[in-house]
Amino acid sequence: FEKDKLLFSFSLCVAIRAHIKHSLDLGLFRFLLTGGLSTSESPDNPAPDWLGDKSWAEMCRLTDAFPAVYPDLAKSFTADPAPWKAIYDSTDPASCSWPEPWHSSLDTFQKLLLVRLIRPDKLVGAVQHFVQEAMGRKFIEPPPFDLDRCYQDSSPLTPLIFVLSPGSDPMSGLLKYADTYRIQVDAISLGQGQGPVAQKWIDEGAAEGFWVVLQNC
Repeated sequence: FEKDKLLFSFSLCVAIRAHIKHSLDLGLFRFLLTGGLSTSESPDNPAPDWLGDKSWAEMCRLTDAFPAVYPDLAKSFTADPAPWKAIYDSTDPASCSWPEPWHSSLDTFQKLLLVRLIRPDKLVGAVQHFVQEAMGRKFIEPPPFDLDRCYQDSSPLTPLIFVLSPGSDPMSGLLKYADTYRIQVDAISLGQGQGPVAQKWIDEGAAEGFWVVLQNC
């Protein structure tokens, strides 16, 4: 789940901007995901020593597909590739000043497509920058798990469910937390034939006021 947090935040941000604020072109979003469809042969790559032919072809397609957003982008690149090379060499293209008029005319999302063209390997960092600018830093750095807060939200009819990442184990933290309240904790690992045993423990826990942890659900 940890690896999916950024993707979820990005999808949420795109949905809000596209369907609620109507400030994002879903055509651009599709291009960001696919690189567009090739319909004709591209001119010769003006910077073959550092820009891949695939990226150059995508730049030409982006120029043709969205002329109102990226007018003469490929032509501008051909005329002066040097400023683009500086961004290509940067470790953080999303924070760079793009050649004009692109730096001033494009919003953060539209600049994501430029990152895809110039440094696709840095697209994740650019997406983080976009989400942070649009929704705040907490959406790219979720707060640490707060067991006390979760416990306050629970009730006898609302148990806590731990959806774990590989290798994680909340038992030590759970036992320590229960100890602060002087609550008995019994744990049972579910498996074949353990259902009736687990039900018995749950009934006893409800009657006597101790916690029951069901593992390997």
